[in-house]
Amino acid sequence: MSIGASFLFLTPRAGFLAVLAAVPLTALIVGARHVARVRRLLGLPEPAAGRRRRRAAWIAALVALLALAAMQPAVRTGTPRRERTDAQAFVVIDVSRSMAAAPAASGLTRLERAKQIALALAPQFGDVPVGLATFTDRVLPDLFPTSDRAAYDSAVSSLTIESPPPREVNTVATTFDAFTSSSTAALRNRASSSS
Repeated sequence: MSIGASFLFLTPRAGFLAVLAAVPLTALIVGARHVARVRRLLGLPEPAAGRRRRRAAWIAALVALLALAAMQPAVRTGTPRRERTDAQAFVVIDVSRSMAAAPAASGLTRLERAKQIALALAPQFGDVPVGLATFTDRVLPDLFPTSDRAAYDSAVSSLTIESPPPREVNTVATTFDAFTSSSTAALRNRASSSS
């Protein structure tokens, strides 16, 4: 798998700040001429020319570095992924209050066992993008199908009881009617897109 990288500036227009280097350099040149004129009037010897050039070079380099920093250089890397577009899968997990039950006080809750199964299930889909949904009295997507297994694992790990909560407080919060309404809506959407 190849990794592509590209170099870019996040704010390239900030490079115009380099023009500001002209201000201190111009001041340095004007000041040097004024000092040279006074030195000639007083009959003092000329200092080494290299010192002035070094000072000008340092000022120009400082302004150039500030302009470069303002342009915010960055390296963008990306790994191309191949994924199927002809199939997708959803793993659906019950997050109602009943999923907090455990066979023993120190045992895993139903939700923890469901999360373990969901994490083990995703790799078995191969290159099919996998999404995550939760349900209580309705099915809600937490993650749309993706081939990014790290995103899927993170979404599964973050599941908690009644998050999101059911629409109504009821003795029986989990109903499989939610699946009927979501599958009916999916069939309706498929029929309308094919016509």
